[in-house]
Amino acid sequence: SGPRIVPVSGNVKAADGTPIPNAFIVFYPEGFKSATGRTDEAGKFSLTTTTLNDGAAVGEHRVTVTPVIGEGLGTSEEDLRKMDKLRREFKAFDLKYSSLSSTDLRVTITPDKSDYEIILP
Repeated sequence: SGPRIVPVSGNVKAADGTPIPNAFIVFYPEGFKSATGRTDEAGKFSLTTTTLNDGAAVGEHRVTVTPVIGEGLGTSEEDLRKMDKLRREFKAFDLKYSSLSSTDLRVTITPDKSDYEIILP
């Protein structure tokens, strides 16, 4: 039936402690289904493998973090300003973390811990 799934939540931050909002986060275990989540405005996330917020497989995971840019924004002047700000923030984000082949983020999920902090160096 595969590895044990345990609840996993946490937050994603830049090295200076700034939360990373609106990012798509994926935990890839070895030889099992990946778990996905999305950070909120405060950088917090919960992971889903099979059913909503059920968590992730116990064991080591490679992790990707990909900012979601401009979702739900229109063409009003305010939205365009927001989009511009998001693009500038996005440029500061290292894209190596959004690809499985280049990310060096690793997290080991254990049954006795449910809250994880991911720091983007």
